[in-house]
Amino acid sequence: MAEYPAPGLPADWLNAWLAALGITVLLPDLALRWTDDPLPHAVLVGNVDRLPARIAETLPGPHDVAAYAIATNHPETTAPFTRKVTTGVFHERAGVARRHGDFTLQSTVTDLGEIRDDGTVPHSPFDPPAPKGLTIFDRVTACTAAVNATLDAWAAVTLAGTAHRVAMNGLGFDYRRIVAPTEYSSGPLVDPMLEAMCFLGLSFTPIRGDGARDATRGWSRTHGKGQVFEWCAWREPLTAPAIDAVLGRLWNGDPPPTLLARYRSVAYQPKGSSDVTRAFASERIG
Repeated sequence: MAEYPAPGLPADWLNAWLAALGITVLLPDLALRWTDDPLPHAVLVGNVDRLPARIAETLPGPHDVAAYAIATNHPETTAPFTRKVTTGVFHERAGVARRHGDFTLQSTVTDLGEIRDDGTVPHSPFDPPAPKGLTIFDRVTACTAAVNATLDAWAAVTLAGTAHRVAMNGLGFDYRRIVAPTEYSSGPLVDPMLEAMCFLGLSFTPIRGDGARDATRGWSRTHGKGQVFEWCAWREPLTAPAIDAVLGRLWNGDPPPTLLARYRSVAYQPKGSSDVTRAFASERIG
């Protein structure tokens, strides 16, 4: 089968790993594998002819994003979806998600965890708080708008690892948006195309709960480090359903023996009491 190497999507970069998964959601006929290099990178397998163009043609645009169940204002609902999501708003948006097969709500919040004193529901670690009450919908909208005019070319350089970064916060949890010393004056910098694909990858990590405590798929409270996310690279080309199965085994404590590498998240350490930055870097664990 034909292959399309994507050196811009290395396995140790959490957002890039999620973006690679997001491509298999966007284009279900594709499979994903990782190289045997010391630092594996993604390889898309299958109908890769015109792959950047295919990504450009199918990536949700501003109109599609505006119809998400997590949209601030949705025509099928009465209340806005803000950062503080009440149980009433959640239930209304859950109806939208069910009717349209929309993953965005379940990857963001749940009413199956501990309800806050103000009646609001918990958020996934992949939906961190932001200044001025911005929501993950606001962030995805901004990423989509940033690349909308040059999707084809932008997809190609993102896969190649040569895309230029834009001064914005992206989804708000990428460590690499804040660590380049020469770029501090510009504020956070991200590749908005990669962030838009990364958001699709969050469909593999819904937030659930048992009615008292919430848990986001792939996250655990092990290693004495609070919540930690674990992910992996694999050798065989896998479509989205097979990827979901492999991740299920990993997260259930029964990882397949053929995995190439395993990683876990390392949380950004605030520089002071006023530092509200959120980010996840990585370390290799196998």
